[in-house]
Amino acid sequence: MQWGIGIYPAYALTDGSEEHNTSSGTDDSAVLVPEFNFDLKTVPMLFVHGDEDEGYVREVKERTGLPVIKAFKVITKEEAEEAEKTCADYLMFDAGAGEGKTFDWDVLSGVKRPFILAGGLDADNVGEAIRRIHPMAVDVSSGIETDGVKDETKMQRFIEAVRKADRECGIMSDNSHGRFGEYGGQYIPETL
Repeated sequence: MQWGIGIYPAYALTDGSEEHNTSSGTDDSAVLVPEFNFDLKTVPMLFVHGDEDEGYVREVKERTGLPVIKAFKVITKEEAEEAEKTCADYLMFDAGAGEGKTFDWDVLSGVKRPFILAGGLDADNVGEAIRRIHPMAVDVSSGIETDGVKDETKMQRFIEAVRKADRECGIMSDNSHGRFGEYGGQYIPETL
């Protein structure tokens, strides 16, 4: 299985000094793209989850040659439609910044590009999300945790709920071991 790497504070990918932690791309005068200190051949894509502007995303793509996932916090249909204009290769719609809260999925009903759904997903609601808005993938973290630690039982329930919804939507058969795409498993917890 292949994994992407997130760009959170840029200094985490450089020498660790605070001087590199300037902007996440919102200040046009100081677009910072990290100096990568790892072999980019081992990373299939990058993930930006902040207020990065289009210039930042474009520069990351140009400097690395890798596809980029850009996360967007959405509240309205207009915000979702605006997000579709990004130069990022993949969209992720989220309720916030890892707060474990859902949002009104109906605001995504007009989205034409394939997208990843995040935000407050767990075994009790992921099936409904898949049946209602048909994301290309889902992202889960706190929804499979107990007291801040990944919970094997919750992971299994989540995967079972996803597979059940996929079968109901005709995405996979009972004999399938999952739905796989260019970058491996589509519906998997980010931390196994």
